[in-house]
Amino acid sequence: EKHIEDVLNLELVNVDLIKSKKFKLVLDAVNSTGGILIPKLLEKLGVECIKLFCDPTGEFPHNPEPLPENLTEISKKVIDTNADLGIVVDPDVDRLALICEDGSMFGEEYTLVSVADYVLSKTPGNTVSNLSSTRALADVNNYHNGNYFASAVGEVNVVEQMKEKKDRLDSHQVQPESTANKIKDKQLADKDNILKTKDCSRFVEAFSDCV
Repeated sequence: EKHIEDVLNLELVNVDLIKSKKFKLVLDAVNSTGGILIPKLLEKLGVECIKLFCDPTGEFPHNPEPLPENLTEISKKVIDTNADLGIVVDPDVDRLALICEDGSMFGEEYTLVSVADYVLSKTPGNTVSNLSSTRALADVNNYHNGNYFASAVGEVNVVEQMKEKKDRLDSHQVQPESTANKIKDKQLADKDNILKTKDCSRFVEAFSDCV
């Protein structure tokens, strides 16, 4: 509960705006502990959550790798329930994939780039990501007039690079690694729930601009 409240209290998470949109979302937690935490977070955001494989038994109902060929059931569920979005997490809930309203997959790398763009648009700064991340992160960072730095693969390497660049440059706001966001806010590294809520904020703003 405390972790959920900390996420909701992040400055860049626009809870009121998300609640006002009354989203309907399908969640595939592959029977991991994500089936416990994520629905509670979504409830606090006023999002209707349709659960798919959310019993934390540890028995995966399908290959947990979030690739299109493994996500046919949630894709169909999103379409059949007329949901706005689908969310898929991996067994240890540190990776996130999104399913669009038409059942197509919004890839992990696109998710990360979208969140980085949102964060940097609100709080310009520098970014660090590992060498396995998409080059688009550097492009987004350059667009927002920040400096981009690459680290060796591995979360510890990203965090060490963050510490080093913080000392030298005194400015960094979002440090993406794979699909786990490390936000300079309250603590150096947080969990993937930050990414989920910032995704909601990012997409709500985009939808609002189109209305």
